[in-house]
Amino acid sequence: MLSELKIVTAVNKTSYGRQLNKTFDAMGFDIFKAESDPVLIEIEVVRNNPDVVILNSDNMDFDSIERLSKHLSGLEKPPYIFALYTYESSDIDRMSKLNNLVTIEMPIKFTKLCDEIQRIHSMTTITLEQVYTEINEKIVEILTVLKFSSKMFGYMYIREALFVVACSGKAKINFSRDIYPEVAKKFNSNTACVERAIRVAINKAWSKMSVHIKKIFFSPETLKNHEKPTNNEFILTIGNYIHDEYQTFLEKAEKAEKVKITVN
Repeated sequence: MLSELKIVTAVNKTSYGRQLNKTFDAMGFDIFKAESDPVLIEIEVVRNNPDVVILNSDNMDFDSIERLSKHLSGLEKPPYIFALYTYESSDIDRMSKLNNLVTIEMPIKFTKLCDEIQRIHSMTTITLEQVYTEINEKIVEILTVLKFSSKMFGYMYIREALFVVACSGKAKINFSRDIYPEVAKKFNSNTACVERAIRVAINKAWSKMSVHIKKIFFSPETLKNHEKPTNNEFILTIGNYIHDEYQTFLEKAEKAEKVKITVN
């Protein structure tokens, strides 16, 4: 799942660990909690390929630092290592060979730590391809909840139409001009066939959908005839629901893409 930042936390001071996890969770980051054992820290880093690792320097012996350093050197984008230490600790010296090392003396000044994390966050890159993949997966997930089957004729048309709306986030779209022709072109069909197949699929799924699920996504104000959604109502409602979830990622990825084009 897309996240603004992936962080592995492995802090053996319970109060610090709880506060760290609570703070970064509130920021909307993906948090992977590791035990303070050096082998388990290494496993979590290898498994999750995080952007940031936060640990106590005294948890890492020479061998574990060697193994971690060897693994990180093979990564295209090694994570930043935040090593927490106390002034009387000598363990921090062993960490100096790690790249992207940030040392922070305890007791932690959370404002400083959060500022550093935000600085790294501002440099992370999310590609449009990653966002598009995530949006497509979300579309499939929601269509399944809404009782659509991949075997339905029109299922792929609905997926494509939802993708177009989810990526654009427009409240009003001319389906006859902007949606149906684009979908028809992709699937070597015609606009009348696309419109009809989408309508039939929506009607079939709607008849199977529970009242509870209908109320989650469709309010009486959404539906003009208060019975079932039209093609436009269904695709705009679900498409914009997905867009709202991924808007921040889309904007960040599109901005990065423009910068990339300008540089090249």
